[in-house]
Amino acid sequence: MATRAALGGHPSNTERTDVEYALAAGAYVSLLFSPAVVLALTTVLVDAAALYVSFICAIALFAGLIGWLVVDRPGLAVELGRRDASWMLVVLPAGWFLVAFGSSAVGVEPPGVVVVLSVLATGVGTTLGGLLIVMSRTRYAAVGLAGADDRARWEARWPRRWRRIALGAVVVSFVVGGIGIVADIVFGVERALELYYVSVFVLPLATPAFNYRTIRATDVGLVVEYPVARHLRPWSAVESYTLSEAALVVRFDAPWRPALRCDRRDIEDVSGTVAALDAALSS
Repeated sequence: MATRAALGGHPSNTERTDVEYALAAGAYVSLLFSPAVVLALTTVLVDAAALYVSFICAIALFAGLIGWLVVDRPGLAVELGRRDASWMLVVLPAGWFLVAFGSSAVGVEPPGVVVVLSVLATGVGTTLGGLLIVMSRTRYAAVGLAGADDRARWEARWPRRWRRIALGAVVVSFVVGGIGIVADIVFGVERALELYYVSVFVLPLATPAFNYRTIRATDVGLVVEYPVARHLRPWSAVESYTLSEAALVVRFDAPWRPALRCDRRDIEDVSGTVAALDAALSS
């Protein structure tokens, strides 16, 4: 087993944020705060149409303001891309899901329009949060990999055992969702339809297990590439790796960072891959 390396560092934060990133950031922040505006307005407005119009106006206002601030700030995307805490961008919009359904569970009924907009803000906001993470990490990788050379390159899915676990989770989630649909439609069980949301959350989490990823061991760190995204980990963040008959597992120095797991049978040049990892982690 190799030991933690001292290679690599954080890329220079010199890339200027582009317009596409500013638009995505503006849309994301607007969905975080616009439902709060509508919730506040329900104390003085009762007309649903007026509240929906207020929501659209708040979206436009926040999106324009945040987009203008972000596009004028160099390096924000790169800075977010190098931080582990960027995953919170996906979690934050779920707060509106708790507002929509958690308040009902404790006996407080929010206005119907707030429930609808909260669900919308959660779904679209989570998607935009994931998009921002991908854009941030890809820009961070582009800066960090400038001029770097590959030591090894391979393509692999998650190990077979983990693919089976992911498939089982998807099947169970759809069974649970189906039970909820039947219980609601056939037997009239109140709120049973909400069990369908289990599959909505599980499916996107399990899908990556079945996709091939391109992994590159470079001069500056380990890169994981997807069709539309790249994620760079400097060698200073890589602690060790293990190789078994079933999998190659690369572990990182922070306990909250998930290990990189690869099906050994997908790796064409196992010896070359191991040699590259040994060289990087022993330097």
